[in-house]
Amino acid sequence: GLSAFRMLIENNSFNVKLWNLPSAPQAPADADTVVIAGPKQGFQEYEIKAIEDYLKSGGNLLLALESGKTQGLEKILQKLGVVPENNYIKSSFMNLGFI
Repeated sequence: GLSAFRMLIENNSFNVKLWNLPSAPQAPADADTVVIAGPKQGFQEYEIKAIEDYLKSGGNLLLALESGKTQGLEKILQKLGVVPENNYIKSSFMNLGFI
């Protein structure tokens, strides 16, 4: 799952930090990429604004959404020209020894 993804990223010399939007409404200044993976609840308007501001400042975004669950990110998706589709990625992390 996400822990294996985090391990994969960290094993490739990247630092992974949590961005807790409710307590820090601006992305960390050293964030190269923000990952939103499998959000379980909808985003508040101020959270959407913080993500948009981060993108406007040149930040990168990786989204991994469950099929049909955009969790309020429609506005961002539309601005980026992204149309979510019902696709998936099959993981073979277990075969590579990451889990």
